[in-house]
Amino acid sequence: MKKGRRLVSPNFFVYLLDLSYLNNYDGDMKFKLAITVSRRCGSAVKRNRIKRLIREFFRLNQRRINNNLWFVIRIKDNCNIMEYRDISDEFEKLFAKANIFRLD
Repeated sequence: MKKGRRLVSPNFFVYLLDLSYLNNYDGDMKFKLAITVSRRCGSAVKRNRIKRLIREFFRLNQRRINNNLWFVIRIKDNCNIMEYRDISDEFEKLFAKANIFRLD
């Protein structure tokens, strides 16, 4: 990704693409989210639960997140998170450090 960034946390890699760099960006697109979880992370139940918790974090915080970003979230193989609180805390720290939340 030439125009993107990579953020690293203990359990996630977050790849960001800022759409304002694109030539045909019209300014009113909503952010997009893609989540990948390796089979090494556990059973299908565990993998799907992690994805649901991440989607829930983005749903609850969609008004705070900049609209001109696309996210690809890759879960690390040694991921051991099963609680929403853990995921929320980790993303809050990561996004605050990277200035992803809107300031309004």
